[in-house]
Amino acid sequence: MPPRRRPQFTQENIDQQLQQIHLLDPASSSENLEQLGPIIRQIHANRQQEAYLRTVQALIDSKDAEIEKICSENYQDFISSVSTLFTVKSYTDKMKESIASLDDSVAKIGGGLVEKKRALLQTKKTAANMDEAIDTLQACLRVLDVVDRVGEMVKAGRYWSALRAQSDLILPTPLRLASLPALTQEISGFFIVESHVLETTGTFRSQKDVEELWDALVGRLSNAIEEALQREQDPEAFLRVKESLLSFIMTLEKFILVLFEKYASLLESQFSKRFEMIVRQDDHTPMQAETTTDVTTVLDTIWLQESEKKEISAAPTPQLLPWSQSFFLCCQDIRLFIQKFYAFVEGVSGHHRDIDEILSKSLDNLLIKHISEAIGQRLVGTSTLTQIAQIITNLEHFQAACSELQRSLTNLRSSQRGGIIRLNASSSFQTTLSRSLGRIAGLISSKLDQFFELSEYDWTPKNRETSPSMYLYELVNWLTTVVDSLVIKESYKDEAYKGALTYIADCLMNFLGGRDIPMLNENAISNILIDVDFLEDELKRIGRGHLASVFTELRLTASIPLNNTVQEYLVSGNRQSSYAAVKAKRLQALLDKLGKYGSQLRDSASREQGEKRRKEADAVGRIFPGDNR
Repeated sequence: MPPRRRPQFTQENIDQQLQQIHLLDPASSSENLEQLGPIIRQIHANRQQEAYLRTVQALIDSKDAEIEKICSENYQDFISSVSTLFTVKSYTDKMKESIASLDDSVAKIGGGLVEKKRALLQTKKTAANMDEAIDTLQACLRVLDVVDRVGEMVKAGRYWSALRAQSDLILPTPLRLASLPALTQEISGFFIVESHVLETTGTFRSQKDVEELWDALVGRLSNAIEEALQREQDPEAFLRVKESLLSFIMTLEKFILVLFEKYASLLESQFSKRFEMIVRQDDHTPMQAETTTDVTTVLDTIWLQESEKKEISAAPTPQLLPWSQSFFLCCQDIRLFIQKFYAFVEGVSGHHRDIDEILSKSLDNLLIKHISEAIGQRLVGTSTLTQIAQIITNLEHFQAACSELQRSLTNLRSSQRGGIIRLNASSSFQTTLSRSLGRIAGLISSKLDQFFELSEYDWTPKNRETSPSMYLYELVNWLTTVVDSLVIKESYKDEAYKGALTYIADCLMNFLGGRDIPMLNENAISNILIDVDFLEDELKRIGRGHLASVFTELRLTASIPLNNTVQEYLVSGNRQSSYAAVKAKRLQALLDKLGKYGSQLRDSASREQGEKRRKEADAVGRIFPGDNR
């Protein structure tokens, strides 16, 4: 029997077998070695190992090339991500160190404050004990005074008056406010009878005795009412007492005014908490009126200039009102406060000017301490520009409301023989408004700092750029979008733009004349001016070209070394006329940086130019040796 012929595998067959193995499912948990075994056994039997290994190596090389291509495409992104991660980590470590240092500092300061607080509390306790001792001694003195007067009356033979005075030594029973109306009626009836007795009899009662009895009774009644009201916290109780005392108006007028001052103080304390809660809970979003009735209700409650009131009334509903909920609620409570305030003095015939003065003082205190300053405290924790813009709008309307409120109260009191109501709260709202504008400028400046961190200027470039820095495109786009979206007056937007541009100009000027950049060349200065040109063009595009004046100092300072006009600047007349905005200290620093750059170059021309700049810097420094501007 002839020997069995071994099958021969061609190169194409081997490739097909390898391709079949390569196409196996990579997600399978099985290694599929049973398919690889027969192939290897047959290749070994046919002695085709070399051809198989060459094919396997070619497949390996092909897959390695594919892997290398995939990795090379993502290598730079990976390196960039790692670099960014390390930067974030370094910032985090610095922040942790700063927080730890700040915590230690606060702990040290807090320890001293705790000791001072303890000493203060101990001092207050001592002072309270002394006040209590003084009050006790004064009470004893009053008793001794009564005893002394009784003795003098007995010596003078005024026995009835002595008996009356002796009754003052009896501890009085506390007066119940509920019984006050009946008591005042009894007193009125008693003295009506006494007056009739005086008129019908000549010797039964003397006029002097009745007057002394009246004075003593009124004094004791006043003291009893005052003691009963010392612990009273309900304003309505004061109203009821006022109504009971109207029959004694001529004799008790002064006492009613003192009573009214305490009532006004309690009323003010009650409303101050309400105002602070309103400001604290405000969401700083425009108030919405759904129907015409809602608009009418709101306009009847607030104080507003007539022109704006007509404009809002004519607008279709639903509409968003300029102010937020807090302005409406505060106006509503101010009206209620005034209503309760005048409810007490209704029926009082005198002291109109005193009453108006108390009202002015109370309203100013509420508007300044519990609305304006409360808004200022809320402003500190607000970092959203749209919310700060709403605060500014509210403050403007509070200012206008102060003037309208003062006018309406004066008109009301003039018809009742009152004086002129003067409110000083408008200046406080103006101060808070200025702080709000400053808060906007501060938030914008902090965002601009982030843009300047991405600026990446080359301070010694070989060539001058013809286009502005890339970060400025994003900076200008962000600034115009944010400021133009704020719902505030155009003048305030202009002020926000001016503040931002002034900050940008200061940052660029600090690059040239500050200490952060050790040296630079003329090409870098030219590139800065290209950026300034771009910013000025953008200002003209948005219709605010007048704000370009903030770059005057930067342009003049940069032009002196670029145009080689240092000698011209050294002339006093030229400095005052053409270079008034240039600060000598910054120009000296700029020339010194140019000198340092030239001195480190190898060619003689550049070194000579650097030496020239150094001498020019010394010359500028000699003109103003004490100038720290």
